Amino acid sequence: MNTIVSIEKVIKKIPRGRIFFVDSIYKKYPIKLVQRVLLRLAKSNEVVTICRGIYFRPEKSRYLPDRPIPPSTDKMILP
Repeated sequence: MNTIVSIEKVIKKIPRGRIFFVDSIYKKYPIKLVQRVLLRLAKSNEVVTICRGIYFRPEKSRYLPDRPIPPSTDKMILP
């Protein structure tokens, strides 16, 4: 299996609306490759950058499909 595809699968297994850290992904894969995949997924709105190294998978809105729904504060506080 291609490494890029396996990184995408790891990221897409994260439930929508959840925050995740790059540290949790790059322990298994090269950091440059993870950053490249995250950049590509951010351009396609699969993930959104909160700040450096912190991302979240946005929930999809049925009313505004182009706009990601930000994570709730409960999900930000509790991992």
